[in-house]
Amino acid sequence: MTVGAILLFLVTLLSIYLTKSGIIDLRTSANKARYGEAMAQAERRLEIGMGWMSSNANRATLVSATFNPCSTFASPISQLGSTWVCRTESSTYSDGAASVTDTFTLATPAGSGNKALFYVIGQGSSADGTASAVVRQGTFFLGGATNLDNTPPITAAGNVALGGNFNVIANPNAGGTGVPVSIWSQVTVPAPSGAAKSCHLGDYLRDENCSAAPISSKDGKGLDIADGDANFPPDLMAYLFGVPMGSYATVKAQAQQVTDCGTLNAATTGIVWATGQCNISGTVGSQNAPVLLVVESAEFILRAGSRFYGLVFAFAPTPGADGRYDAGDITGNGGGRIYGVVVSKDTTVVGQTLNGTFDLVHDATVMRQLAAPVNTQFRVVGRTPASWADYLP
Repeated sequence: MTVGAILLFLVTLLSIYLTKSGIIDLRTSANKARYGEAMAQAERRLEIGMGWMSSNANRATLVSATFNPCSTFASPISQLGSTWVCRTESSTYSDGAASVTDTFTLATPAGSGNKALFYVIGQGSSADGTASAVVRQGTFFLGGATNLDNTPPITAAGNVALGGNFNVIANPNAGGTGVPVSIWSQVTVPAPSGAAKSCHLGDYLRDENCSAAPISSKDGKGLDIADGDANFPPDLMAYLFGVPMGSYATVKAQAQQVTDCGTLNAATTGIVWATGQCNISGTVGSQNAPVLLVVESAEFILRAGSRFYGLVFAFAPTPGADGRYDAGDITGNGGGRIYGVVVSKDTTVVGQTLNGTFDLVHDATVMRQLAAPVNTQFRVVGRTPASWADYLP
């Protein structure tokens, strides 16, 4: 009898223990599920915020918007204190069945000037409100094209084949103060052929032609051709945008994407990415509001009498079977003009071909506008490495 009672007691204790253990396991699983639900919502809002940043990176209103001390916000945003300022933004999207609006928070250091550094913060909660989560991602603005003050009008990774009736007006200070450079390349470039030539801006302005005092022509290369340069940048995408070649899609995703450039006009400005043959007709861009045009593996054609203000980047994202990058040719017709710079990724044997009848004129005002850090038209949003966290500092 005593033994039976003891066994019954032990079995009862075991049952109670197993029941409590099962309840704890159920509660733990439920807590994990609720936290996972909250984290998924926070991550979604973070990514929506990143997409919003990419879409609004070129808006001056983002820089001039009103931010308030984060300490005045509800927890957990208030943990950032008064040394950071915050604002709440929202974005509406479709989940396939209905229109959904999600909110997120932008935080930037107080007194950060043009607000180049941001946290994008997403918050989430479970359906029953018992679990919450917060995630943050550091972002920064890449200020558009860089290094342009000293960039020559033709900057090419490979060979440059100049032909036709083509004038290149040198950057007067590309090689240092008072040292003009027309062509810069990491390989040896031959002398221009045909009637192609280069000259100083002052000589060009006499009759809008380089014939009177050419620096380089079919008669020989002048000192304005800086070729075979071992210090030429190995990555032109990084040189121009601060984004490595392998991440070019970051820039492409934030650019105005076109196929044939037919919609571009004098009011066009900012970063434009062309994926097909780019035909320029009329005037595109302006001296104070130029265009940063990336032409991906396609030809750039400047029609007769046209004017283009800005930078043309002849770009090839992937190499061919021979390991060389084949960017499209650049052709001009009937006295067209590019006021700015042509940059080429082409590394084929022939190299970047520029021919026809047009002028490539270095324009200091255009270059300053492209590189101006306050010019939000040329900003690209990047993710700060190792800045993601599921807590606030």
